[in-house]
Amino acid sequence: MGAGASTGKKRGAAGSGDAQTSKRDQLFGPDVAKSGFKIGLTEKVEPIQHKKERMSSTESGFWRAEINEKVYIITFQHETIMGAQSIIANGKQLHHCMIKFKLVGEIDFMMENKICKIDMRFKRSEKTRLHHWVYALFINGVKIPRLERLKTLHLWTVDVDGAEYEIQFEEESMKIYVNRDLMNAEMGFADVGSAYKFQLKGRQLELNVRPTKDGMSVDLLVDGRVWPKLPQSAHCDLDEIQRGIAKCNSDTKRIRADEVASSNAAAARVKLRAKHKAIASATKKENDGFFSRFRVQSRKQKKAPDSLDAEQKPQLAAESAKLAESP
Repeated sequence: MGAGASTGKKRGAAGSGDAQTSKRDQLFGPDVAKSGFKIGLTEKVEPIQHKKERMSSTESGFWRAEINEKVYIITFQHETIMGAQSIIANGKQLHHCMIKFKLVGEIDFMMENKICKIDMRFKRSEKTRLHHWVYALFINGVKIPRLERLKTLHLWTVDVDGAEYEIQFEEESMKIYVNRDLMNAEMGFADVGSAYKFQLKGRQLELNVRPTKDGMSVDLLVDGRVWPKLPQSAHCDLDEIQRGIAKCNSDTKRIRADEVASSNAAAARVKLRAKHKAIASATKKENDGFFSRFRVQSRKQKKAPDSLDAEQKPQLAAESAKLAESP
């Protein structure tokens, strides 16, 4: 009987758990409830450590986002001593700060009329028992996976008539992007899987997608020949990322916000100095004219008594003689 009572308690506990699950499904929907998104719980993700050739205090984070038929490669650079921050998307700088005393927190910016946010944290890793920098990107409230963790992204670099083309294929969206622009490829069926055909400057390209036990096998054929794919290390090695998929953010010459502000301030200072110089020169001319006129008038006033004395001397002498003759 005791066993039956315990069994009843277990059943009651299971029933309460099902009730909680159903309530959660009603509140947030079955997709959110069954996904990895948990309300009030922190996601346990091991930090990403890039392979670097030399020691550096600058940490980097990379993301890939598909927005409005374009692919955006976002690069975030964080100098962990002085707090400098830089956010670049497809060669365009969206945020820059030279010095920031607060090293953790959130950075808000806009990209293609979408509200974006990068969250910076300094967390302890359970695997290494050390503290590492953890960065997360949110676009309109949706968390974007790190580029370094993508296992379903396939990359190629194809040279066509001396021009370099970057071709991306993502298994989840099943879309082809050439130089980060959506390519409308013609889809067909192969012996096994699917085939996408498109052209680049007259050269025929074909993308074959075949299902396998581990996932998908994706091959790119250029003029019927299999083109070599970039290795998976291109997603985790810092130098390979910067030379490969994030090359658009490292090679593009960009003007920083502080440089623009400083150049504008310098131009304003130059204009102000020129204005002050013009005012000073005009004031000097006016003062010089006034003092020159004052000097001329003072000289005339000094000379006037002498000339009057010279003219009145005979009259004064005659008057004095008359006074002397009078009794």
